[in-house]
Amino acid sequence: MKRMDSILAGSLALALILPTSAAAISVDSVVGTWAPVSGGAGTLTGLGTNEIRWGNTSSGQDSGYRFDGAAPPAFDVGIDEAFILGDFTHFNFPIPSGTSITQAQLNVDMNYTIDGVSSNNLFEFLFIHDETPNACSPLPDCSNDSVSISGLSTSDVFDIGGILYTLELFGFVQDGAFTDMFSTIEDQANTAQLVGRFSAVTVPEPGTLALAGLGLLGLGVRRRMAKS
Repeated sequence: MKRMDSILAGSLALALILPTSAAAISVDSVVGTWAPVSGGAGTLTGLGTNEIRWGNTSSGQDSGYRFDGAAPPAFDVGIDEAFILGDFTHFNFPIPSGTSITQAQLNVDMNYTIDGVSSNNLFEFLFIHDETPNACSPLPDCSNDSVSISGLSTSDVFDIGGILYTLELFGFVQDGAFTDMFSTIEDQANTAQLVGRFSAVTVPEPGTLALAGLGLLGLGVRRRMAKS
């Protein structure tokens, strides 16, 4: 893992243990449903529910994803404090070639209360699926299928009580360790916890924006003069 990943992992590990003193947030309910995916055409079941399966196997043991929200019961978190959104389960079973998905969108419907203001938002996050050959060598690692989050996942900005927030999705916690990707051995189910964080959005003062604009304008003038 790169140095920045190690720093982030350490920060998240501490944040999961040590609460921060910021806006009071109560996460009241977390419900996840799966939206249309890429790949797996004609073999997908469970869209619009918390569990999707693909593969269309004769045994009935298809591969898939399942999400179980962490609330209810409600729990409290702070701004910039990492918390568990819910359990992400990956089912990895042998499926016919060409029936696997390549990515899937999870819609997280969350009811929450910030500083006494109740609200609801739908957050959309994209997961990348890496399907490996069922017959390979050496087993078992070469046949592990993996799940990862598509880049830095940050929700749209939303307003609560006149303050702007985002919900960031960092990755997974598995066996107490943070990771941005986890893999599952063939013929097994594997569960990790999704890690998120509420962050307040800093909006520059109008004067700061004006100064920034003048700075960019000056930079553009200098560039034109350098070219002439």
